[in-house]
Amino acid sequence: VDPCAGVGTIPIEACRAWPNSHYIAGDILSENVQKARDNVIHAGATGVDVIQWSAKKFPLLRASCVDKIISDLPFGVRSGSFSKNQSLYYHLFRNMNHIVKEGGIAVLLTHERGLITRRVRDNKCWEMVGAHEIDMSGLKVVIYVLHKR
Repeated sequence: VDPCAGVGTIPIEACRAWPNSHYIAGDILSENVQKARDNVIHAGATGVDVIQWSAKKFPLLRASCVDKIISDLPFGVRSGSFSKNQSLYYHLFRNMNHIVKEGGIAVLLTHERGLITRRVRDNKCWEMVGAHEIDMSGLKVVIYVLHKR
């Protein structure tokens, strides 16, 4: 599941690498959802479903039904803000707790180091097993690897 999928790049590439799995791409913006659907069709990524939703709530996903979450989360730089991300990340973690199986993994790319660190610290369901800083065109971001207990 990519809860902040934008135009669907991560689920499409995952589908190309592991075609026998099922992927869900969700985004709040209708224009992103349409572009993601177009990209899925163009890529022939038949294992990807695209849904419009808010990452604050994942509709239709039952408890413990997801093995992995991978997402390039909003940074609050080009769009959004720190205060919006505080709320988003809080709800995102709450929903990840619900849908990810015990032993599952979340891989999250973000610029919001403090928010992720706080969410993991305050949330006993997740353990940080990796944090890898990278440079994205001059912006220092971190890829967090989390394990669900």
